[in-house]
Amino acid sequence: MGRNGSFTPVDAPAMVSPYHENGNPPWSSAFSADAQHVWYCPSGTCDISQPADERIRLEQTFNLDTVPSTATLSVAADNAAEVYLNGTFVRTIGYYPPMVGQDVVPFLQTGENTLEIRAWNDPMYGDTPAAIIFEMKAPLSPQSCEPTTVDVNIDVKPDSDDNAINPNSKGVTPVVVYSTDDFDATTLDVSSLAFGPGGASAAHGGHVDDVDGDGLMDLVLHFPTQDAGFADGDTEANLVGQTNDGTDVLGTDAIKTVGGKGKDRGRAR
Repeated sequence: MGRNGSFTPVDAPAMVSPYHENGNPPWSSAFSADAQHVWYCPSGTCDISQPADERIRLEQTFNLDTVPSTATLSVAADNAAEVYLNGTFVRTIGYYPPMVGQDVVPFLQTGENTLEIRAWNDPMYGDTPAAIIFEMKAPLSPQSCEPTTVDVNIDVKPDSDDNAINPNSKGVTPVVVYSTDDFDATTLDVSSLAFGPGGASAAHGGHVDDVDGDGLMDLVLHFPTQDAGFADGDTEANLVGQTNDGTDVLGTDAIKTVGGKGKDRGRAR
């Protein structure tokens, strides 16, 4: 498409920044810091002075999962521009003031949206500076605040078939956290791990070993049995903690308690 009377499609407009004329406030005062002045510069360089009556068309597409409850569009142009959203005319703007905070919710739709700005450099001023700046603000879609917890495979007392635990034992209870194709047990933050109802901490930093012979390194830990806080009748043991990057983990294995009542956690007797 030609110039002087028709609009030129622009795939990658060059930046013209900073932009303002002496005696006039800079447009950037009405926009966020990341909004940039742009204009069509086919030569690859963008001189601040553009041809009289030069006309361009800028187009930006974006996708929306849902139409937001609020959305505002701000546009400024030297010298003038027409603004369209999804093919519908929104407004004509002149040199001053810029269009700031225009409500555009009625123009939006789910799926693909197209913002089009048709701008021109007023010929009455001759070859003069030309630029467009625009931005749209809308709230992000609500995100779930539920934390993500990774289930890990643990084995309490790996050399035992019944995982019998005496809550009154003064020893330690071994626990293996197995690595899988989807989880690397060696990435666990050992200091964050808590075992059993009492939240026992590891008695040492643990060590790595390929316990199950699958070629993946597993994490072997030992927890003070009394600190784990098991009570008579408990049938499972949980291990909770985090990886080094802060991902929550949870592992569970079946147990049986033997040899005494253990901790009293308020069960009805």
